[in-house]
Amino acid sequence: MSAPIKDFNDLKFLQQKLKAEEEVRVAEAAARQLRAEQAERDANVFRKSVGNIQPLVSPSKKK
Repeated sequence: MSAPIKDFNDLKFLQQKLKAEEEVRVAEAAARQLRAEQAERDANVFRKSVGNIQPLVSPSKKK
């Protein structure tokens, strides 16, 4: 549990701390989004470079 808030200076400090934490969360979310977009682009490049494929047929499934 955090220390009790005794005056407005404590509130100001808490506000600044919460704002800094929110900025970190926003930056992390943006970084995650960029990584997800890059992974999707990489996957699309791979799919396009491989081209059309024919799935392997298992001998047990042929029957």
